Amino acid sequence: MSEYKFIIFFAAVFLGVPFAVALSLRSTLFRKVMIFGAIFLTCFLRLHINFESMEWYRGSARGFEVTVVDLCVLVLFLTLLGERRKFRWTPAGWYWYVIYTGLSALSIWNAAQPIFSWFELWKMVRFYFFFLVMYNLLLNPANLRFMLNCLIAVVMFVFLNGLKEKYLDGGYQLRSTFPHQNSMCMYMALLGTVFLSAAYNCREGAKRVGIYVWTFGCCSLMVVFSLSRGGMFCYALGCLVTFAVSNLCGVNRRKVLITTLLMLCAAAVMAKVAEHVYLRYTNAPVESKNDRIALAVAAAEMANSRFLGVGLNQFGETMNQEYTVGLPLSERSLEVAPRIYRWQLVETVYLMIASECGWITLAVFLMMLLYYYCLNLRLIVRLKGNSWRFLCIGWAGGLAAIYCQSSLEWVLKQSANYYELMLAFASVCALDTLSKSARRKAAAAVKKRPALRGGEKQHPRGGRIEDSGNGGGGQDQRPVPLGDEVPETPQSQRRQQRRRDDRQINPGEILP
Repeated sequence: MSEYKFIIFFAAVFLGVPFAVALSLRSTLFRKVMIFGAIFLTCFLRLHINFESMEWYRGSARGFEVTVVDLCVLVLFLTLLGERRKFRWTPAGWYWYVIYTGLSALSIWNAAQPIFSWFELWKMVRFYFFFLVMYNLLLNPANLRFMLNCLIAVVMFVFLNGLKEKYLDGGYQLRSTFPHQNSMCMYMALLGTVFLSAAYNCREGAKRVGIYVWTFGCCSLMVVFSLSRGGMFCYALGCLVTFAVSNLCGVNRRKVLITTLLMLCAAAVMAKVAEHVYLRYTNAPVESKNDRIALAVAAAEMANSRFLGVGLNQFGETMNQEYTVGLPLSERSLEVAPRIYRWQLVETVYLMIASECGWITLAVFLMMLLYYYCLNLRLIVRLKGNSWRFLCIGWAGGLAAIYCQSSLEWVLKQSANYYELMLAFASVCALDTLSKSARRKAAAAVKKRPALRGGEKQHPRGGRIEDSGNGGGGQDQRPVPLGDEVPETPQSQRRQQRRRDDRQINPGEILP
């Protein structure tokens, strides 16, 4: 059966991809389908093929994996090149990821089993390719709107699968379409804060706001149903950050009503699940705590033993070979076997990176996370009065949640969560590029304005104020338009601009 998988894969690559590129170049609808597939299928990665598969290995990568998401991204990449438009290879902060990947590649020198390291390195390259293509696509504001619709579909799909798992299959800690409940919790936490911000801050009608509120509620329910102790705490922190930043940007009637509604719904839900959540926190096994401490101690020793760590994706292998004897093994672990640590990973992304690739690589990784978070905060200030400000506010809360959760769990290295993180970074970079282009365009328009004559003043909307001879009193002052130099786009034209052909990607376009 495995032979048929390879036949299907190579047929899809050599026959399906060129055909899909040709369709995407000619059909806007088909291109939307490809974008939808690239975003939606990040929550459903069972459609994949693994070359040199080693599923028995306990690591963050177990083969040279290629997913349907990668094929959709490849089609979109070739479509962008086929249009002969400028493809931007260097979005903001690109060098941090390249340095992080380069240091990780150098750590292979220390690897006991280099093939495991090449698995992870291939995965990192795929993620960066996804990031680049999404960044170039999202330079079109119409694709930003479509991305939001795709994420709504993702939440609905995960939520419906979660309901099936809980009420039809009798599940307890739900994982829905994900490999583990913690990865599902992290994925939904990032989206939940985005839709909470959208409900608070978007400039759309009541129907759309209602969709955002419902989607946020679905995300919150899935986080609670996961019963992930660290995930629930970090999600609450992310929602608190989103709520605080949203209200710092201004309080209005809508925010008060939505907050009241959400508090009532949260009280009803907690009344139903409070006992399960309480038991989850109070009945946590002591053995789990001891195992986490032992693994963290071993990870720190690995990081201190070599400048570039023990090798990318080598924690499980090194743990089994060198760090089993003498560790404070829990009674549960001793009952199973001393080699139990071959099947466990340190429960924090940060110590995992330090142990496998060294403290310097961890520092670069943290700088990358901090860079994009600070860039997102700057956009919140820069996009004051812009309709896309809500997205940055949502990312501020969601990124805070997953950065915090990554100190407790390693699931950020799982493909679904890493794809989602790269999508968030791509949208932040796209908004940064668009806002800078808009500012440059506005500055150029100001330079083209004619000099003011005597008795004239600058009007705040871009025209001149003509003095009627009343001593500058102001009742007869009126703006004199400057023709086509500073055009004002009517609302009808903005709507048409959102519906235009997605192939007209113009990075210099002022945000709608």
